[in-house]
Amino acid sequence: MNRRISRTTAYVMIGLMLTGCGAAADRPVASENSPGGQNVVQNYDTDAEAQGANSQNGDAQSPESQNGEAQDSNSQNGESQASDSQITDGQITESQNTDSQGAGAQSAEALNSNTQNAEAQNSNTQNGEAGANSQDVFVQNNGQSSEAAGGNQALSREASDGTSSVKNKPLSRKESFMEILYKYKEAQDGGYTMDQVTDMELDTELVQYGWPEAVVNDNVKYLFYDLDLDGQDELIITYYGDIIDIYGYDGEKARLAHANPYRGVTSLFPNGMIRLDFGISADYYNSTWYQYDSGLGDFFEVFGEMHNPDDGTTYHTFCYYNIDDESHKQLEQAYRESDNYPVWIGEWSDELTREQYEKIAPKAEPIKLPEGELISKIELPNGYESQLTAATTLGPGETLESRLLSKAGVTKDKLQFYRQDDFDGDGQQEAFALIGGKSDMDWTVPIVEGDVWFVSPRSCKKLHDNEGMGFGGEYRTMKLGNLTYVMFDEQYATGVRTDVWYVSDGRANDAWFTEKGYVIPLENDNEHFCIEDSSYDCMYDPEVNGMLGHTWKYYYFYYEPKYGTVQEYGGTEIDRATVTEVCGKDIVSELITSTDQIDTIYYRDNGQIIINFSRKEDGCIYYYHYIYNLPRECLVDDTAMETGKEPLQGIVLKALCPDMASYPEKPKGSDWYGH
Repeated sequence: MNRRISRTTAYVMIGLMLTGCGAAADRPVASENSPGGQNVVQNYDTDAEAQGANSQNGDAQSPESQNGEAQDSNSQNGESQASDSQITDGQITESQNTDSQGAGAQSAEALNSNTQNAEAQNSNTQNGEAGANSQDVFVQNNGQSSEAAGGNQALSREASDGTSSVKNKPLSRKESFMEILYKYKEAQDGGYTMDQVTDMELDTELVQYGWPEAVVNDNVKYLFYDLDLDGQDELIITYYGDIIDIYGYDGEKARLAHANPYRGVTSLFPNGMIRLDFGISADYYNSTWYQYDSGLGDFFEVFGEMHNPDDGTTYHTFCYYNIDDESHKQLEQAYRESDNYPVWIGEWSDELTREQYEKIAPKAEPIKLPEGELISKIELPNGYESQLTAATTLGPGETLESRLLSKAGVTKDKLQFYRQDDFDGDGQQEAFALIGGKSDMDWTVPIVEGDVWFVSPRSCKKLHDNEGMGFGGEYRTMKLGNLTYVMFDEQYATGVRTDVWYVSDGRANDAWFTEKGYVIPLENDNEHFCIEDSSYDCMYDPEVNGMLGHTWKYYYFYYEPKYGTVQEYGGTEIDRATVTEVCGKDIVSELITSTDQIDTIYYRDNGQIIINFSRKEDGCIYYYHYIYNLPRECLVDDTAMETGKEPLQGIVLKALCPDMASYPEKPKGSDWYGH
């Protein structure tokens, strides 16, 4: 599943500015025939354009709606008016009917408790046609659920052999949502742990709230709701009435289209839009608007606002805003072929003024959802097979490799790398694999354009999507303490990033230092390693108002047996006098000229003193550093090789991973040499 919530969260935390698409801020969102498989309205401003929550076409407004008169909720003239909303002067107003607030709402018990008369057929009509003609639509022509009206019976599904398993063919929309709800029911009744929920391949943000072990399960509910009024329902999971998960359908399977992060608030708006309000403090927060794409069954960022004390409030659009047909075809093709999207789809497009942002932001009030039905009231069908048992037990004749190929949906020729071993020493075999195709580019080492997978008797999942130019065709391992770390090197145009996992209890877990840079184990050393950081910090050029020049610098890490963890040798800032005191000589004066600017001096507990300094030349500022090894009393480079007085390029940080670094106390006396 693709969760862009995490990316949005990252934007808030680090203020990352991405650029790329250059879409005009004041252009319409989509053409009349949207490439997303739905007829999206021409402008998100429902106030200015009088877009009704149930309109299925930007032109499908009745004359009465256009001149501001309210429409009857049981309209039969094909203008697609809301059965429980009214449109007055272009504004969407809540119906007095409290059974179903907002357009398109389907009661979880009957999937449409606000049934209309026989002539209405379905309140979610599109362009004058009777709405529910597809076998995957939950609502019958008479407005009743396709199953019996009871919530429990509506969720019953049995195959001809009496089981609930449907394999070897794409699942229908209804089947897909039912399988998800069955997993919720099984996990909740079993009081599963977070790991067990992961094992059974249930993708839900509820686990961040302590579900199912530590929450009041009577507040976990579900409902079916037609987000964009295309006559097809989506599945929403709520907790205390708040939206937590929204599942869409991509034509073959259900997918987690939106997951509300902890401390986030998701609000639903007309025309398949949601707004996520998220903050890590009163000073750092943002609001991001998403548009539902019914063709892909997923949400995409369209525009948002970000607040932080340094930059104030900024407004921007994303690349999905104003997406054209060709770009959408690329988006869909990438998803169909690899279950991933192109990186550009989540990037910022244009920065907006406040006035531009307010012009396109929806004016309607959030839709109040129906209460929904309790997960606890779902009845599992006869012959239901535990999804946890199925996911954590090899079947008769099944091998790790065959399970992997089946789960990945590929043939063996796509298995470019496969290595099986007992990585956690529990007596059970596990395996790591690269699935994809070999790169046809001229690399010095074999490169696989694909994804990293893991399989064991209790887990089988894709660990990492290929975000760069491919992975090295082999993996590497590093032993630290009792743990064996498995590493795959992801290639980029100007560097390498190492993805790192370890295995525990039959599951692959991310190492906390994964994706920080290129990991370099030390020969015959099970206690230390380095990470090479790739940066552009050689010089500052005022003409471009930015940093230029590629540098590579080492940061040093060690295994702490007392806590069984990995930590970084962090740098404690010291002054020039302290350096002279502990070294017994003024090495700073020996190295730094009078025209150079000393920026920072750090001491690391592995016996290194780092001297960062800068030099002005030709209108630019160049950045350098020295590494002085205290025990050896000499200058060294990143590889610990003794060097002369030629400085190294770039700026050394106090730590590559500040939150996981150990910082020495200020040096005192002759015992200050650390490791």
